Amino acid sequence: MQLYLSLLLMVAIAATHGAPCLTKVSITIDKYNALKFNWSIAHVEKALGGSGTRTSESAQEITIQYDGIATGSYATLTFLNGLLYTKAQIGLC
Repeated sequence: MQLYLSLLLMVAIAATHGAPCLTKVSITIDKYNALKFNWSIAHVEKALGGSGTRTSESAQEITIQYDGIATGSYATLTFLNGLLYTKAQIGLC
């Protein structure tokens, strides 16, 4: 029983302190405005500090959504042949 409790305690400590936390990438209006058309996906990800959520993908077109800081805010970026060609935002601050 004591061995079981010791193992349980070690697992609990490892779960809360052993793994690094992943930071969620958020987009602000300033970052959104800085994005330029014809940037590659890699260039956009570097500018924003990470990747967003791919919401649709076809052979030539990829749509990626980044959540904003405010509740319900987001930006949708669409890439054609790997280059940014449309962007839209709702509620970014």
